[in-house]
Amino acid sequence: YFGSFPRMLETLVMAITDGRDWENMSATLGELSPALSLWFIVYMAVMLVGVMNVVTGLFVDRAMVISQMDRDTQVKEQLEQDDCFVKELQKIFHDADTDRSGFLSWDEFQKHLQEPRIAAHLLTLDIDVSE
Repeated sequence: YFGSFPRMLETLVMAITDGRDWENMSATLGELSPALSLWFIVYMAVMLVGVMNVVTGLFVDRAMVISQMDRDTQVKEQLEQDDCFVKELQKIFHDADTDRSGFLSWDEFQKHLQEPRIAAHLLTLDIDVSE
């Protein structure tokens, strides 16, 4: 496993990528010196924890980006919905101004609310005119 420097690098890469069973490599090193086996185990632990942290970090980062995009989309949709709501109300009030004075009197407003079509339209905007 460790006859030369290139062979050692290959062995270490194979150990962390499950290309070879690293328990056998550790046993081979343990026959030479228990300290070498211990260093190999420490290397494996550091590499595995490091790799898992990087992979976990990538997943979490991607999830955060997607979550932010989703939040931005929700805010944009809510603003568009609010804009549409305001335009609908402006149209209803404009139509209620029967004398075209630019002002809506209380009588014009009440008369307009009595129309079933307007009441139904306001209900679609979650405005209950029966109160």
